[in-house]
Amino acid sequence: MERSIEERVVAAIVEQLGSGTEITRQTVIKDLVAESLDVVELAMELEEEFCEDEVEVKIPDDFLTGPARVGDIVSFISDAVASQKKS
Repeated sequence: MERSIEERVVAAIVEQLGSGTEITRQTVIKDLVAESLDVVELAMELEEEFCEDEVEVKIPDDFLTGPARVGDIVSFISDAVASQKKS
């Protein structure tokens, strides 16, 4: 069974940041991240996760350091996937 984009985003966050807290669509990424290097590594992890689907997702450098929530990331990636699959 194929995992949803949200499930894959949450799994990448847990894998990269090792968060012991519950992660929901309302979780603010910068509240989970200790260092700026963690943000860069999380962006790379997310980009690699969706590259496997032959979809190029580029997370803007400042996207994860702002007030982005997990739901914002899910929406961003969903939109990128949908627009590339239409092409």
